[in-house]
Amino acid sequence: MTCSEKMGSFYSGITCQDIPPHVMKKARLTLFDFLCVLRLGAKYTVINPIIKRYLVSLEHPEKYTVLGLKMKSSLEHAVLGMSVVSHGVELDDGHLSSATHPAVAVIPAALAMAEKCHSNLRDLLVSIVVGYDCMIRFAKAINPKHLSLGFHSTSTCGTLGAACAAGWLLGLDSEQLSHALGIAALQSAGLQEMLHENASIKPFQVGKSSSAGIIAAELAALGSKSPSKVFEGQYGWFNAMSNNDYRETDLWDRLGKHWMIMDTYVKLYPSCRYAHAAIDSALELYDEGYRMSNVKNVKLYLFQQGINEVGVFKVPSQYEDALFSVAYSIAIAFQYGKVRIEEIASNLQNTRILEFADNIDIISDKQMTDSFPREAGSRIIFEDDNGNIVVRENKRARADFDTPLTDEEYLLKAAQILENVVHRKYIDVLWEKVVLSDQKMDVKEIIELMNEMGA
Repeated sequence: MTCSEKMGSFYSGITCQDIPPHVMKKARLTLFDFLCVLRLGAKYTVINPIIKRYLVSLEHPEKYTVLGLKMKSSLEHAVLGMSVVSHGVELDDGHLSSATHPAVAVIPAALAMAEKCHSNLRDLLVSIVVGYDCMIRFAKAINPKHLSLGFHSTSTCGTLGAACAAGWLLGLDSEQLSHALGIAALQSAGLQEMLHENASIKPFQVGKSSSAGIIAAELAALGSKSPSKVFEGQYGWFNAMSNNDYRETDLWDRLGKHWMIMDTYVKLYPSCRYAHAAIDSALELYDEGYRMSNVKNVKLYLFQQGINEVGVFKVPSQYEDALFSVAYSIAIAFQYGKVRIEEIASNLQNTRILEFADNIDIISDKQMTDSFPREAGSRIIFEDDNGNIVVRENKRARADFDTPLTDEEYLLKAAQILENVVHRKYIDVLWEKVVLSDQKMDVKEIIELMNEMGA
């Protein structure tokens, strides 16, 4: 069997009984976190007005809900819109060694298809689990080579996860899902260059990826086929995406026994994950009494890939660039003792914060670089106002896969990021429906609640 045939055979055969309870619980928490981030993105994602004008201009049948844009559109464009909205605030979950953010590619496709198929919560959760698993396995297999070639893994591999999730909900058989994955692979695209200029377009890459996945599933359902060796062929996906520098073992390791959604992290700050260990350190130091006023000669040691992504905009001139500035986030942390979207957005003209960020010396650390992507740590060294040298190192950020948030911490994150967006009662009701309710609940109840929340 070819790679696509093996994957199609495995994922099409998954039933609800195959997913252990603890994995279903993680899927519930993941969905809750995604919906809260999407609601925040409805207010703060920069490109929202442009995407909405684009969708309105298409004059498609308005059948499916575009959460975050307060409108309806065609199936594939509903997916595009929800993905863009949710990815624009850099608070979505992720998987470190695959360099992906699965939620913003997989869940919009799953939600839209669940609305179309009148699915219940249980089936939506299973589709999320299989979509995550497929996406992460492919991305993990081709990284870090894929990343070094300039590709954006969430976009290139999100098509596969979205196609798998949507295809499972459609009830595609083994052959159909195999072709859906192949059609998705043919549409893989996404470049990291957008991190270096006009980063507001970044969510569009992921939105297009998620939309392409759902199109792939629908084409396969109608009988469309793809090359049988679309992945491993001479001119196939593995060669194009990694120069054939990939590990096939990552595709099959513990397949069906370990679900990759269990290895995802949660973001606590609106910033690229590669900045989070440093932000953790700065917030710890703030709690110990350190402020911008008594901190000087700051040196930040990072792994090289982290510098490539969060060390470019030391002094951001616009909001979307600030989400990729570790220096700016550290300055915010030392000033306020918290790093939320409100602080990120409101201090772009704050000369004191910008000067502090500009004076941070960002240095590539070989040991950290060699440890990436197993770890994505940082080391902060500075001099206090008494001349003492202070060192703080974190090898990994909080809320990683093996230090997961508790239920209470998920709720706390939601309350903090949505404090100035929705009333707390809505968060509690959303928690009740997504995390605690009967799995037979119709997904439309979640969509209706999100509409009530202003999404």
